[in-house]
Amino acid sequence: TPGSHEVQLIATNSVGCPDTLVQQVSVFVPPSVDLTHGTPCLGEPIDLADISTLSAPIAQRIWNLGDGSPFENSGTVTHIYTAVGTYDVTLFVEDTNGCRDSTEVTVTVNAAPFIDLGPDHALCPGDEVTIQADPAQTYLWNTQATTSSIVVSGNGTYWVAANDFGCITRDTVVVAT
Repeated sequence: TPGSHEVQLIATNSVGCPDTLVQQVSVFVPPSVDLTHGTPCLGEPIDLADISTLSAPIAQRIWNLGDGSPFENSGTVTHIYTAVGTYDVTLFVEDTNGCRDSTEVTVTVNAAPFIDLGPDHALCPGDEVTIQADPAQTYLWNTQATTSSIVVSGNGTYWVAANDFGCITRDTVVVAT
């Protein structure tokens, strides 16, 4: 258990003479390393924060962000990954007592969906046009529709926000009669 403990060693030599050694030993509570992180989109910053529990001040903190970038040593790190994929992020902490711990999490960097509503449209009166968005998980049009396409027959500027894994892309198209 943590605290200061007295340890006693009693040794007897080959002729039966005992000797005793008493030593105070300190047992420290090791750090419990933990961190928070989000799920970034490609090209957007991710914030990582050290939320470790320690019984002594931090002597050393090292972040390995898993992408070959230089190690960081602050309590919070903001980083931008340059490629889609998964990255193993490691946080190593050592306290002033020399106690150490580390943790590793996987961060997934997602790409925003590609959305191209195509060129603007010119309609004859009474005609309709279907505006189709590229595949994504969810959609929100300025008409409040949540489908991958809408049918319009009137003048206007129409936009869609497409979402894949929290990464959002927008595109706009103009329809005129």
